[in-house]
Amino acid sequence: MRARNSRLRTAAALTATVTCLTLTAACGSDGSAAKPATTLDLWARAGSAQSLQRLADAWNGTHETPKVKVTQIPESDYVTKFAAAAGAHKLPDLVGVDVVYMPQFVKQGLLTDLTERIGALPYAKALLPAHEELATRDGKTYGVPAGVDVSSLFWNKDLFKQAGLDPEKPPTSWAEIKADADAINKLGDGVSGYYYSGNSSGANAFTWLPLVWASGGSPLTPDGKPSLDTPQVKGALKLYSDLAKAGDMPNGYDGDTGTNFISSFQGGKIGIQLLGSFAVSQYVTQAPKLNFGVTGIPGEKGGQSSFAGGDIMGIPAGAKHADDAWKFMEYYLSEQVQVETVAKSGALPVRTDLVDNKYTSADPRVAANAKLLAVAKTPVSTVYNQLFNDPNGPFLAMLRKGVQGGDPDGAAAAAQKGFSAIVDSAH
Repeated sequence: MRARNSRLRTAAALTATVTCLTLTAACGSDGSAAKPATTLDLWARAGSAQSLQRLADAWNGTHETPKVKVTQIPESDYVTKFAAAAGAHKLPDLVGVDVVYMPQFVKQGLLTDLTERIGALPYAKALLPAHEELATRDGKTYGVPAGVDVSSLFWNKDLFKQAGLDPEKPPTSWAEIKADADAINKLGDGVSGYYYSGNSSGANAFTWLPLVWASGGSPLTPDGKPSLDTPQVKGALKLYSDLAKAGDMPNGYDGDTGTNFISSFQGGKIGIQLLGSFAVSQYVTQAPKLNFGVTGIPGEKGGQSSFAGGDIMGIPAGAKHADDAWKFMEYYLSEQVQVETVAKSGALPVRTDLVDNKYTSADPRVAANAKLLAVAKTPVSTVYNQLFNDPNGPFLAMLRKGVQGGDPDGAAAAAQKGFSAIVDSAH
């Protein structure tokens, strides 16, 4: 996610006055006709730069011109830099936008309408649904998926076996999560049944929210209103609270800001943890003896859900080389690139019709994550940062009060008020 708490930045830049909102296709030019591009500048946030560079390398190796140059922007600077570039009419040709910020960028008019171009793609309906929902406003779509991570449940098969559990049967409900964690925790010797980064807003939005979705709830209504004072939210808080009270989590979990989000499970002493698809390749490389499985995040009584993270690629409003930029976007969305470049690297393809390929199928853990692409969700909000990422915001406060504080009902009610104040102030 790439730690999801890396998005902790102010919302001020997102609401800054941007003078490029109503500019025409000549935005930033001197009025003369645009010349063919020799280089396309693609901005990528640091967490996604490597994967987008891989796509650029594939293009550059098969195209003489234009070349695609990836410019890496620090996570904490991306939003402010984008707003400043828009105001100065110095936007790049292409941008890879963190999925959670896409609704705000679209609302501000910072991106080019790609509705007709996307609609003409023969595989348009196979583009990741969560990403396309985030890129769409008032019936118009402004981007296509550029990369994806999904959250999922990881379980340590060796610890399951040692605890007398079936190592091939992961938990499929909240009751099973609790029972399995209790059994594993009894092993002692530094082993804990469950782990979560108790002081990380971003990591928990990515992993905890699917518990609610899989149970039929949602933190936001379809029109972006808060929906937290519900049985599903209270129940998911109670699950974590019960795990904490039972001692199923190791000492220090409550202070973890995300530093140990990936390394905790990698150490082989955690039975169950909700993580991200990106962790599979790291564990395979860095902890080859770690015997683990991957499955969807279950709801209270079954079902599965996931958070669709990653990036959406768009063309800034007024870009001089929109046609060339679109050709690159079509190229990386092609079956050849999505399979032979993306999937071959161990990443997930961004088209649901390509998830069943020889590379993802080679590892059942990658395949399990790929299957979640069709059901993965992402909250759609123009104030996502204030709601979910702010370490002083209502989401993390809800987790602290509901889990560590042992008051799920009070936490949900307080979060409802906190979310409502933020959403109301944005309208």
